[in-house]
Amino acid sequence: MYNYTTLDISTARKKISQIIDKVYFSGETYLITKRNIPLAKISKIKANEELTGKKTLDLKLFGILKDKKSSVKIASSLRKKLEKRF
Repeated sequence: MYNYTTLDISTARKKISQIIDKVYFSGETYLITKRNIPLAKISKIKANEELTGKKTLDLKLFGILKDKKSSVKIASSLRKKLEKRF
């Protein structure tokens, strides 16, 4: 009926990083329960704009994260690209 996965809170604590990755990358939704009582729902937000009111650049669109570079290398390459513009 509903399109979400139910997890007990103790399981969610142990696997929170994996849950967040699945939510972000796959769009999965999780319902967190304690003794079969629903406590929270974890789902992907539509855009960062909803929280901050500001638009942000999604770096995934440019394939930056595909190479699994370190954040230092990513920041350095972005700075170089910006310096070339000015």
